[in-house]
Amino acid sequence: TNTSRMIPTLTGVAKPPPGNRSCDITVFGCTGNAGRAVAYQVLRTAAQTKSPTPIRIGLAGRNRDKVETISKGIRAELSASPNLSIKDENVNIMIADASDAESMLTMAQSSRVVISCAGPYSRYGEAAVVACIAGKAHYVDIAGEIPWVSRMISEHDNDARRAGVCLLPLSGYDCVPSEL
Repeated sequence: TNTSRMIPTLTGVAKPPPGNRSCDITVFGCTGNAGRAVAYQVLRTAAQTKSPTPIRIGLAGRNRDKVETISKGIRAELSASPNLSIKDENVNIMIADASDAESMLTMAQSSRVVISCAGPYSRYGEAAVVACIAGKAHYVDIAGEIPWVSRMISEHDNDARRAGVCLLPLSGYDCVPSEL
């Protein structure tokens, strides 16, 4: 069966998040395998971007030491290539835990876009959706849990629309194999 017919669809217009945010893009859950891969691609793209205004990246997870280790490792890999380095001031380490609503809201309020890579989403995902709506940050994930995505859209789409927040689930990685 075609699973796209079973998922409520999202429509609406995303608004730029209000205020000055310290991060353009934050990768939440960057210490897992998928999160590290996403963080690598985001940091690599930021390093390759030739713009007078650098892309500011946030790396977020529950454990500061693990997040810092991921950041240092990725940045070391990138610096091995010519012209692929990122200044310290353009990478922010954030502590955010799905079981701590305040830390999640702080992360969302610091970011224009949050890419959630912390799963399983049925257990840890809703905290990021709720925080992004409250903090007016756009939300992207790599979920592949169709029932969870359907529930998030049903329960949170109206609030997201009112807040001008774009919810963009199923944005790669985990959902791709199930769609093939």
